[in-house]
Order: sequence, then C-alpha cells, then structure tokens
Amino acid sequence: MQLTPNSTSTVRLRVGDTLRLEADGGCGSAVIMSSQNESVLRTADAHTVRAVRVGSTRLSAGHAMCADLPLAQQPGCIGGVATDGEVDVVVVPS
Repeated sequence: MQLTPNSTSTVRLRVGDTLRLEADGGCGSAVIMSSQNESVLRTADAHTVRAVRVGSTRLSAGHAMCADLPLAQQPGCIGGVATDGEVDVVVVPS
C-alpha cells in the first residue's frame, strides 16, 4: 500500500503481525512512524510496528521538514514534521 498525505486507507493485521514502512525519495531515511494507540500497535523501531492487542488505531508516517533541505542548509533549519500519510489499522485475533 502506498501512503499519501491526503488519503487514509485501512489495513488489517492479526495479533503478532508486524508492519514495516519502506520509504523512498530524498527523505526516505528520515521517515518515522507513530501510532495513536501504543496498546494496540507497539513500535519496534523507527520503521516497524507490531500488533500486540485486538483493537484499532491510526498509524502516521512523517519526516522532519529539515530532511527536505540539502545537507549544507540543515544545521540552520528550524522546522516541524511533514505528514507523509496515515493508515487506519485494525488488529484482529491471531
């Protein structure tokens, strides 16, 4: 599935499944994920979450706005987080 900033899709996982984000483009290595409900999806690392409990949550992916700048300009950047996309995740029993 491809995440885009202006749409939200739904993914179904079973308890114990993992979901890994693969990102490309200039900011690919700077992309991070976060879950609105860590009791349903637990972060394993910056690009991976594990379904730990039945329930639902929204998973967001984004990157620091400074990552969009050439390396020479990054030290002076004061930026926020750019949203790359969101997905609703429904976790069902395994």
